[in-house]
Amino acid sequence: SSKLLLLNQLYNNQLNSILTVPRKIYIGKVKNLNFQSVSLETKEGYISIQISDIFAIDLEVEYESA
Repeated sequence: SSKLLLLNQLYNNQLNSILTVPRKIYIGKVKNLNFQSVSLETKEGYISIQISDIFAIDLEVEYESA
């Protein structure tokens, strides 16, 4: 699935991601991944999210100040 591919790229590169699920948005790094779920390290701690529940996957862009 394309979700799994994107999550795998985020995991391999340890990039901050934005995962949108029903009624919630999580920001963090993918720390573990399998075919059913993803473990995300957020500022609040670790959370497990079912891949089937994810609506959108985005990259958190950090802008550097001049």
